[in-house]
Amino acid sequence: MNYRPTVVAEGEGRFRAEGLLFHMPGRWQFVFDLDLPGAREQITQDLVLE
Repeated sequence: MNYRPTVVAEGEGRFRAEGLLFHMPGRWQFVFDLDLPGAREQITQDLVLE
């Protein structure tokens, strides 16, 4: 992906990613690194586009 998405905080622990371009079908994998007070966590989410 040649784009730099941005993440917008919507409040109440919710965020929205903008500027994503899915230019090919197939499996896409998102990796989220969460820095929380006193903890760090990584979440992976797969998305399949036809």
